[in-house]
Amino acid sequence: MSNTSLIQWLRKTPQPNTVRVHTEEGDVNVIEINAKSSTRWRSTEEAVEACRAVQIECLSKDGKILRARRWKPPELEGDGGGDTAENEKNERRREQLSMRMAVQQAAMIDRYGERMCQAFEQGAAAAGVSQESLVSLVSTLTDHLSLAITNLHNVSVNLANIVQATASETDTKSSNDSAIAQMLGGVALRAMGGTPPNGGASPARKEP
Repeated sequence: MSNTSLIQWLRKTPQPNTVRVHTEEGDVNVIEINAKSSTRWRSTEEAVEACRAVQIECLSKDGKILRARRWKPPELEGDGGGDTAENEKNERRREQLSMRMAVQQAAMIDRYGERMCQAFEQGAAAAGVSQESLVSLVSTLTDHLSLAITNLHNVSVNLANIVQATASETDTKSSNDSAIAQMLGGVALRAMGGTPPNGGASPARKEP
């Protein structure tokens, strides 16, 4: 569509109040038409070219579509194949873009999955180390407790032996003191003219 034919198409009856254009990138722009301007069609044409529109829609005052057409920017006019070749080119471009995005997303998912596996393996390894450390600690504490009980038992046995030995020595000493006291008492009675117990005989000495 040439510039002259674009102006003629815009001026057809019923004339539009606004023009809506779709760009190759997928953007949508609305161009207001100033009904009081004598150059409104030329200005609308320039706005369409500036937007690099690929489709043009003439809208009524209430927003209804009066007519619509595809549009090729002037710098692309003269290319062989017309709109069909351009559409195929755009379609290939979109497919390539979609493929690149799919590859990038797949790579991101792979990296995420790999990091999840690494985190799981590290967590499992840390849990194993913690369990081994706990088992080792419990084993060490058990050994120390067993040794402490054995030492306490040995101390108790030694203390009982010491008490028993002390008690035996005390009994022997008490018997010897009693025999000495009786002998000294007999000597004193004889000196005083009395009769010592047991007819003056010395008391029998107890063997320890």
